[in-house]
Amino acid sequence: MSTASPPGRNRAVTAEPTAATVVSLHRSRSGRLPALLAAAAVLAALALGGWAFQARQEAQQTAQEVTANTQRLTELLSTSDVRVVSGRVTTSGGTGTVVMSPSRKQAVFVSTALPELPEGKTYEAWTTKGREPVPAGIFSAVEAKTAVGLPAAAIDAQSVAVTVEPAGGSPTPTSKPIFTVRVPRA
Repeated sequence: MSTASPPGRNRAVTAEPTAATVVSLHRSRSGRLPALLAAAAVLAALALGGWAFQARQEAQQTAQEVTANTQRLTELLSTSDVRVVSGRVTTSGGTGTVVMSPSRKQAVFVSTALPELPEGKTYEAWTTKGREPVPAGIFSAVEAKTAVGLPAAAIDAQSVAVTVEPAGGSPTPTSKPIFTVRVPRA
C-alpha cells in the first residue's frame, strides 16, 4: 500500500520567501488636492445653483408686480375722472407724475427720474391735507419706474411729495422733498 496523500491534502508547500511590499495608509498632500478641489467645485456649483434659483424667483415676482402696476396705471388712465399732475424731481431734473381717479379711489406715483439710493435709504411718499404730512408709502427707484400705489388719501390731499428717508421710512419727513405737486381738484 502506498502512503501517498491524496491530491491537495497534507502536501507541504515550500516556497521561496519573497520581499513584502509596504503600502502607506497615509496619503500624500498632493494626493488630497484633487479631492479637495473636487469638493470645492461641488460646493461652488451648489451655491451658484441656489443663487440662480433665488434670482429667478425674484425676477418672476418683480415681473408679476410690474404687470400688476402697469395694469393698475392703465385702468386709472382709462377712467373718465382721471386726474394727472406732473412735477420736477429736484435731484435729477426729471419728472414725476401722480395719476388718480376719485371714482376708483386709487392713485399712483410714477417716475423714471429717481436715482438709486445708497443702502440704508428709501424713498417715501407723503400726502398733505392741512399742515402735517402723512406717510403714504415707501418705495425704491425701480418700483417708481412702473407705478407706486398711493393711499386713497392722496385723492383728497392738497399735495403729494417724495422725500429720501432712512430704510423702513419715517413717521415724519427727515429731509426736504425732492418732488412735490399740488393735487388738482375735480
